[in-house]
Amino acid sequence: LQLLDICFNILNEKNLILSNDDERQYRLLFIDTLNSITPSNIVAQNLNEFLGDCYFWLSQSSVEEEERVKYYEQYLRCLCKFGRPSADIIDYCNECLKLFPQSNVAAEILLLILLENILPKIYDLRAPTDRLRDALNRISAEHSCSPTVLATKAYFLIRHAKYSDALELLITTDSESNVGQVIVTVLKLVCYAHMHMGHQTLETVTQYRAQIQNFIVTDVVPFIEALVELTRGMALHDLTQYQKAIDSYNKILINPNAFHDKANYGKFQSYLVLNVLEEARACYDKISDKLDEIQQLSCQVQLYLAENDCDSVIKLVQTAMIDKNKEEGKDDQQQFELNVHGWISLGKAYLAVQHSHLFDGLQCRNAFKKAIEIDPYYWESYASMGEYYNIIEHRLSEVLSHYKRAFELNENIDSVQINYIDILIQTDQIVCNSLSLSDYLCSYIIQIVDNKCPNNNSRT
Repeated sequence: LQLLDICFNILNEKNLILSNDDERQYRLLFIDTLNSITPSNIVAQNLNEFLGDCYFWLSQSSVEEEERVKYYEQYLRCLCKFGRPSADIIDYCNECLKLFPQSNVAAEILLLILLENILPKIYDLRAPTDRLRDALNRISAEHSCSPTVLATKAYFLIRHAKYSDALELLITTDSESNVGQVIVTVLKLVCYAHMHMGHQTLETVTQYRAQIQNFIVTDVVPFIEALVELTRGMALHDLTQYQKAIDSYNKILINPNAFHDKANYGKFQSYLVLNVLEEARACYDKISDKLDEIQQLSCQVQLYLAENDCDSVIKLVQTAMIDKNKEEGKDDQQQFELNVHGWISLGKAYLAVQHSHLFDGLQCRNAFKKAIEIDPYYWESYASMGEYYNIIEHRLSEVLSHYKRAFELNENIDSVQINYIDILIQTDQIVCNSLSLSDYLCSYIIQIVDNKCPNNNSRT
């Protein structure tokens, strides 16, 4: 630190005349010394900012073009690190590309700024992405695996709900690189949340909090905070912490952002599970005119099911199916669509009327099959299909495979635990498997019966 101060004072002493070679040596010494100090936050702010000046001076005074490019790129990194306005950084990046068209660092920083600006519109398929695509195409092949480039590719995948493919890209990024890493973290959050990986989502929220200062475009931070809170609410819902999920969604609604409708939809789902139907309907009323036909009908189906009006669920869907086919001039029930919650609710409604004339086993199974196709990471789709095979077709092998998959996806749900244990007992899996598996499952039985069912009102 003393050496840094000495170099800084020498280089800024106006009465001291240095030759170019001497000044170059002092600036290189300053850079090497500062970069050797960890953590960097123990260095005074003015010394950190002077690092950028040193890189800029070296770029301007170097003779070799390779050195000029290298030092200018280091200067750009300093501008990003120490909070210069994004408009200034864009100007310097464009100047760098004018002087050195081969600079991948300048092109990558421009890409990162564009990505940060458009990130709050991640769910808006109408948001213009032409500039982002053009900037991505300017990056050379040797930089195709940088965090910013991979994050941009993942962003386009997420916009088309390809969360698994996006996550596969994001987990290969270099975690040591600060440039673009905060964007990678936010996109991981979105993937984890939509893949119902609750624990990973909450762990990644903590990582994001430690990286938040790394945004270049500081104006977007409040909107990114809302997106992060949305993923947190989704994770808490999946972990059965429904009231905490509602609290997270309410935080989103405090300030203007693009996620109010999704927050109200999240509250709608949590209130349904809590069986607070008045609040659920109030949330639906707030967003109903903004939902597309599929989402709107799916919400109505869920509400009818929550009110135990299974007849209305089936009649509503049948009417909508007929109207849709007439509109398109087709006689094909497969043209009709719901979202994952709608299909599950429709299937459950059919199960509930299995002894009436309204029951249609094929449509019931098809509903759960559709739910699995739409969201292969949602536990309830598999649990419901397992229930269908158990009650209607009595195919124990299918029951076991679907209950097992539901348990693998979310072991926090009491009914999933109980049903999985039950089918293991029915199929002699506990007896046949190792003692450790038996002990593991017995711990769940003890937890369910002793802790979660103190009145012993559950099934034996």
